[in-house]
Amino acid sequence: MGEVNVERYGYRYGPRGRWYGNNVQVHHYREGTLIIDFVDPDDKVLVWRGTAVGSMQYFTGGEDEVQSSVAKMLEKFPPE
Repeated sequence: MGEVNVERYGYRYGPRGRWYGNNVQVHHYREGTLIIDFVDPDDKVLVWRGTAVGSMQYFTGGEDEVQSSVAKMLEKFPPE
């Protein structure tokens, strides 16, 4: 099924000094992870890993979205 996000809004102050939420919205979405691994070709040891995690609810699978995520990950490379 994926992840669930529940939002309450329209709060009001009700009887007996309590706050009440008038409306609730429930959103189901899939979460995806993009991983880039840099491996030393001689030693076959992981040198660096970059990850991007996000909702795939509106992901169209476009190359621009993937390239944008990769560019953001590579801003942290090389490690200090």
